[in-house]
Amino acid sequence: MSYVILVPLLPLLAALVIGVAGRSLRERSAKVGGAAVVAAFLGALVTLVAVSSNGPISVRFYEPASGTSLGFPVGFYIDRLSAVMMVLISGVSTIIY
Repeated sequence: MSYVILVPLLPLLAALVIGVAGRSLRERSAKVGGAAVVAAFLGALVTLVAVSSNGPISVRFYEPASGTSLGFPVGFYIDRLSAVMMVLISGVSTIIY
């Protein structure tokens, strides 16, 4: 389920590409941004289907090793509500873009 990481990262990476290479992209920058937003929407739809059929998805990026019992994992936990919100936000972003 590592594709879940790509849903928020695709628009961010597209924004970085457009910001760094904006002058050389010119008219194609809108296509790069639009493709990233549409891909994020499709990824959110796939995530919603996966969560609806298989249950919540948990992806951990980092878990600090501490001697205390106060450890906090860093990552994503996507349940049905999170997946619906991902689809809603990325869908509206796709329509607006």
